[in-house]
Amino acid sequence: MDFSKYSLPELTWSLSLLRQYKTMLRQAWKKGTVIFQERQSTVTMYRVEYAPWIHMDFLEKEALRVIQKTFHTDATLGDCVFIENTALISGMRIFSGDDMIDLSFQHLEKALQSITF
Repeated sequence: MDFSKYSLPELTWSLSLLRQYKTMLRQAWKKGTVIFQERQSTVTMYRVEYAPWIHMDFLEKEALRVIQKTFHTDATLGDCVFIENTALISGMRIFSGDDMIDLSFQHLEKALQSITF
């Protein structure tokens, strides 16, 4: 590879990307590669995990409403990936990068289970 055809800023930028990638691979192999790809992308994707019994019409409307209100963006259904999560008893969870909105009420269930009568 001929590095002489690249300018110093381009080489510096490439080196910083390689260092980020190496650090992420060391920290967490699979998660690191996903985070690296998300950081390089200019499009923000939202992962919506939902309970199996929720109707898709309701889920799509509610997820878009919550995303737009919380992240202050004009997200569309094309920006969302919907994944059924059988571990969820109710509601949904919305992920955007390292941020998560938990609308599954599982934290309430766990708190109620810890109460002894």
